[in-house]
Amino acid sequence: MYQPFGGGQPSSWSEGVEKLKSRLNMEFAMGVATIAALATAIGAAPIAPAMAEVRTSDTVATENALDALGLLAAPSLGRSVDLSAPTGALDSNRGLVVGSGDGEVTVRPLTDGPATLSPSGKSLVYSSSTSHSIALTGKTTAADAGYVVINDASAPEDYAFNLATDGIPAVLELVEDRVLVKDAAGDVVNVISPAWAVDSSGRSISTTYSVAGSVLTQHVDHAGAEYPVA
Repeated sequence: MYQPFGGGQPSSWSEGVEKLKSRLNMEFAMGVATIAALATAIGAAPIAPAMAEVRTSDTVATENALDALGLLAAPSLGRSVDLSAPTGALDSNRGLVVGSGDGEVTVRPLTDGPATLSPSGKSLVYSSSTSHSIALTGKTTAADAGYVVINDASAPEDYAFNLATDGIPAVLELVEDRVLVKDAAGDVVNVISPAWAVDSSGRSISTTYSVAGSVLTQHVDHAGAEYPVA
C-alpha cells in the first residue's frame, strides 16, 4: 500500500490522500466536458504575456464553455471537497505553476498550439485546431486545473500533459483513480484528482488516465456525445 509520508501507515488510500492534502494544501484536478473541456489540476494567475496569437474568438469560446460549467468562478464553500483552494499562476512559457513547501510543480499540455492569455485573464488557452482547445486555470478560478474543450467528433481521444517538479521531469504513478506526482527523490509533492468528462447534455463520458514518465494522458471516449464536451 502507498504511504504518502512519514508518521505511520494510513489505514486506507483515502486516509492517505487526506493526510497528503492536509500536508501540501493542494490537489490538482483533471476533467473533460463535451461542451468544451479537459481538466488537469494546477493553479494559475496571469504572470506572463502570450507567446503567440490565438484567435480571440477561440479563447472567448473556450472560456464561455468553462464558465457555463462554473469552472471560472472564484472558489466557494460549495467547492468539491476533493480540491484545495487554488494557488497557481499562469505562465505562457511554463503553463500552470503551483508552489508549495515541498517544491514547485508545473503542468503544460503537449500541443503545437500557441498559448494565449484570455481577455478575462482567468485562463491560458492553447488552440491548434478548430476541433478542440486546452485551457489552464489557477488561483482566481474554481481550481488549479487543465481543461480540454472538445468541439466535434473529429477531435482526438487522447490529451497529454507534461508535469515537472522544480524544473525536472516529474515521476507519475497511477494509484486507483488518482495520479501521484513525485519529485526526483521519489517524494510525493502533489496528487491529480480523478478524471471526469461531461457532454453538453450533462451526460458523463467515459474517461481514464494513463501515465508514462512525466506525461499524463487523459483518454476520452467521446463518440456519440453531444458537443461540445468539457
